[in-house]
Amino acid sequence: MRTIYQTENKYLYEILEDYQFAESKQERDEIFASFCSSIWTNANKRKVVKKNIRFRVKKELLSTELGQIFDAWSEVPYTSYRSMTKETDYASLIRQKINNLYTNLFDGEVCLKREYMDSIRLPKTLYLQWIKGEEMEPDDVTAAIDDAIAASLMIKELSAKQKMDLSWNDYKKITEQYFKKLFEHYINMDDYEDKSMLHVDTALWAEDNYCIRYFCQGLDGYFKNYQKHYYGLPQTTRFGYSRCQSCQRLFEKKHNRQIYCPLCSEIRRKGRYKKYNKRRQPQLENADKAYIYNEN
Repeated sequence: MRTIYQTENKYLYEILEDYQFAESKQERDEIFASFCSSIWTNANKRKVVKKNIRFRVKKELLSTELGQIFDAWSEVPYTSYRSMTKETDYASLIRQKINNLYTNLFDGEVCLKREYMDSIRLPKTLYLQWIKGEEMEPDDVTAAIDDAIAASLMIKELSAKQKMDLSWNDYKKITEQYFKKLFEHYINMDDYEDKSMLHVDTALWAEDNYCIRYFCQGLDGYFKNYQKHYYGLPQTTRFGYSRCQSCQRLFEKKHNRQIYCPLCSEIRRKGRYKKYNKRRQPQLENADKAYIYNEN
C-alpha cells in the first residue's frame, strides 16, 4: 500500500526535486499538499502583540510640573508583531515571510513606520533630554507632545488606508496558488548557475538557502502584482506608481504634478465646480434683478 508523502526531515530542495521527478499528477499533488501542510501547521504563527514605550520619571522629579507632564506620558501603547524567527528550517523561514507580507500589506492595525514611531517616542525623548540638563518650559513640552501624538494618529490612519482588504483565510488560498507557480517554475541551483543570461554568484549558497530565497523573493513579486491588480493598475508602466494624497490608493502617475488618483481628482473637480457655482449664484441673481428693473 502506498504511503502519503512526508516532508518531515526533508530539505526544501529535496521536496522540489521529488515534485519535478514525480511520475504522476496524483503524486505531485500529494507532495504539494504535504508542503503546504508543513507551512500552515508550522509553530511560527503570525503574532500581533501590544507593546508600550515606557520610561520611569525619577521620584525626586515627580513633584515638579515637568515631572508630572512626563509621568502622564510614561507609557505609550502601540501595536506590533513578531517579524523574525530564530528557527532556520525552511518551513519556519517561509512562514515568517508569509506572516510579514500579510502584516505589511493587509493588517491596518499595525503601523511601524519610522515617523510614527518617532512621534510616539517623543515624550521619552524629551524626558531624556530634560534630565540631561536641557531647559524646557512646561507649556512648550505639553504642546510638543500633543502635536506629536496627534501626528501619530494621522500617520497610523494613512498607513491603514494604504493596506489592502483581505482576510487571512483568503490570503492563505492566494498564497497556495503562488506556491503552485513556484513549484512549477522551479529551476535547481545547478541549472540556474548554467544560465548564461543570469549573473548570480551562487557558489556560497547552500542549496536549501537558494530554495528558501527563491520562495521568499517569488512571494514578494507575486504580491506586488496582486497589489497592482487590486487597484486595477497595469503590471508594467513607463509612468510609475504613486499613492493618492487623499484616499491613499495606489495609482498610475502620468505626470509629476499628479498627486491624486483619477477618482479623487474627479471628486475634487466637482467640488471646485460646486463652490464656483455657489459663489456665482448671488451675482447671477443680482444680474437678473437688474435686467428686470431695466425692462420695467
